[in-house]
Amino acid sequence: MGNSQSDTPNSQPVSTNDLEESHFEDEINLIDYFRVVWKWKSLILLGSVSPALIVALKGYLNSYIKRIKNGISVSAPVSENPKISSIAKGTAKKSTIVFAVALMMSVFAAFLLEGFKQNKMRNGK
Repeated sequence: MGNSQSDTPNSQPVSTNDLEESHFEDEINLIDYFRVVWKWKSLILLGSVSPALIVALKGYLNSYIKRIKNGISVSAPVSENPKISSIAKGTAKKSTIVFAVALMMSVFAAFLLEGFKQNKMRNGK
């Protein structure tokens, strides 16, 4: 009932150097994440800015159509004066939310693509 290493046959003592090396292999380096983001920056920017611009453009066009409708109905009596802004109400908020969600999805896609690429390299395909 002594040392568990001496009880098992063919066991070799593990050196401190081996433990430190295996510990460092399991560590996640932040610089690796930055490299992946920098490598896929065009995908991330395109995938996050494009949807936000589309939502903003849609909101702007909707407000433009409302301005035209209000211009046409000027001859009709208006009970209250509608306030028309150049950007429809809530468009900035919607665009920001879409940008944030698309940015997260683009970064996730970049890491996924990088993982697939590294997996192919390891398997030698």
